[in-house]
Amino acid sequence: MSTQGNRMRGALFGDQLRNFKDAIVYNGTYEITNGTIKPMEDRWRKNPAELSYQMGFGKNTIIQPMDTETGPVLPNYLAIGQLPRSSDPSEKFDVMGIVLFVEEKPSQALIGQARTINVAEVVLMDHSSQQPLTVSTWDDLANLASEALLVKAQSLEPVGFTALKVSTHKGFSMTTTMSTEVILSPTGSEWLL
Repeated sequence: MSTQGNRMRGALFGDQLRNFKDAIVYNGTYEITNGTIKPMEDRWRKNPAELSYQMGFGKNTIIQPMDTETGPVLPNYLAIGQLPRSSDPSEKFDVMGIVLFVEEKPSQALIGQARTINVAEVVLMDHSSQQPLTVSTWDDLANLASEALLVKAQSLEPVGFTALKVSTHKGFSMTTTMSTEVILSPTGSEWLL
């Protein structure tokens, strides 16, 4: 919604409903990037205040929550040792760490109806735990992991991940969500030392 009060409709179809359900909350405010904008027929507009365009959500779409007064919600990084080993499935956590390992080439995971998706594992470490943390990155983030994060692993520079969920698929680990952003140069990384 713009400051002028204009509204644009967004459309989710099929698997997208399940994929984006945790990223969007009713009446929330968001910054949406990489959504597709296309004209919408007037017959689908519910009132004249709606723009004559609609937004589509694809695998490259990133949805970040916004505070209506202060703008983007900044990451609230937790130390790896502070992450809860079990949590409500809707809870998301921000984590920063030194990249120890990145799969050079994403593997293929079979999901749904004979559909494959890229997945790559990233291993992080910080000062708070002797146990490294594995983060499973999915789809386009898996491609990013196998490119940009390899450079970070070689230089032992910190990387931030936002909106991760707890996973117990292979023991305790974290997994990316539709709201996850990989921050290659996070601020406040001095606490890692």
